[in-house]
Amino acid sequence: MARLIRAVSMLVLLALPVGCSEPLEPPPLEMRIVVTPDHGTTATDFAYSLPDAEGAGALVKVRWDWENDGEWDTPWEAYRSREHRYAVNGTSTVVAELRMEGGPTGRAATSILVTDWWDGFGTMVDGRVNVLEPWTSGSGEFLVIGGRFALNGVPNQMLATWDGESLQPIASGDGEVFELHAHGEDLYVGGLFAGIGGAAAMNVAVYSGGVFSQVGDGLDAKVSALAYFNQALYAGGSFVPSAEVQTRGFARLEGGIWRGVVDWIDFVLDGTVYDMAVHPDYDMLVVTGEFSVGTDHIAHYSGAAVWGTFSTGDWGPLVDIVDDATYCAGFWNGAIVLGGDFATIEGEVVNGICYATDEFRALAGGLQAGATVRDIVEFRGQLVAVGDIEAPSAARSRGVAAWDGQSWRPVGSGIGTRVGGAGPLCAAVYRNDLYVGGEFETAGGLPSRSMARWIGGAPTARSGR
Repeated sequence: MARLIRAVSMLVLLALPVGCSEPLEPPPLEMRIVVTPDHGTTATDFAYSLPDAEGAGALVKVRWDWENDGEWDTPWEAYRSREHRYAVNGTSTVVAELRMEGGPTGRAATSILVTDWWDGFGTMVDGRVNVLEPWTSGSGEFLVIGGRFALNGVPNQMLATWDGESLQPIASGDGEVFELHAHGEDLYVGGLFAGIGGAAAMNVAVYSGGVFSQVGDGLDAKVSALAYFNQALYAGGSFVPSAEVQTRGFARLEGGIWRGVVDWIDFVLDGTVYDMAVHPDYDMLVVTGEFSVGTDHIAHYSGAAVWGTFSTGDWGPLVDIVDDATYCAGFWNGAIVLGGDFATIEGEVVNGICYATDEFRALAGGLQAGATVRDIVEFRGQLVAVGDIEAPSAARSRGVAAWDGQSWRPVGSGIGTRVGGAGPLCAAVYRNDLYVGGEFETAGGLPSRSMARWIGGAPTARSGR
């Protein structure tokens, strides 16, 4: 009888529910987000999908948060895929949440890079790009790249052309190109070389009809600036006085011979010329560099063959006191713009860049303290500066910044330098896109060695973050 009672008791226990706890929650849904493409621009429609949820049935609902800011951008809906376009450059984290009616839920996240810096250059160019120059020849319109670099793995390149689709080498050698100047269908080349493109040429050459040749009798040291002014070719650089070239760093081509330009016996450039710019409205050649006799780092030369500082002449009382080198000069909206290594101009803090219509001023306080501006160019109505700089805004960009007349704008997340590299050195506009050359590794977070291309519109306050 006792055995029977024990057996019946066990049957009863087996028939009873196990414990009194709540039913176990179903495990969360495992899911992942797939995005195509994996990076893009502000013109890209990114396609998002949840492939792991495709077989979960019609009762699945999904919602999306495009920037992981805690605010859901879509309601709960049955769509498992969505498209989204971003207005801002930067890295965004996308979050998707999925649930089944009366069942488990799931959550997934992924990151997406949005940048208007082009991803096409990659590592095609590796080295140092010193100068970019748009040039129209009988063969078409090109962007010419000068410096010393490897092109698609082939070293010792000095010049190459870009037609919007491919890079083609046009000159190699042991030297380095620092300046390009297009004049008609001729391309003038300055630098530090004894020959270029198979032709003997001492630091200055011309590429015409597919052939290189020396300009005049050559110059004895680095040529870093070239300009046509009043129907004559001028050269600037670090060459020293000679029997014909009495002025250090500045000469004019006359009758096939480079000659010095000395018009005031007390005014002789004593240093290096880095850049020259011809004023579009005045008969004036602006010369910048690192010199201090007669003027400090900037001077102008008029069509009347007279040197002057910027404290006299057609410009009125502008400036003759710059505390360090000026690397570049240009004109924007009727004003002359200077960029360089200087912190002050006539005692005013300008941090590497300033402009003048009647007297020099800072552009909203300039850039960051210690900024060095290497080049300036007008792009879509804005003034773009490149160098060792940082846009002074909440959305900072390194190496490149744009001035819209009121404030500095970021250009995406900017340029990522390499260890020991010089960073951005030059800029140009070609076929409505902005190009930057130098010695760097990335642009907008993408591999873009020594050459970068901005394919977005005019930079705005929302161009980067």
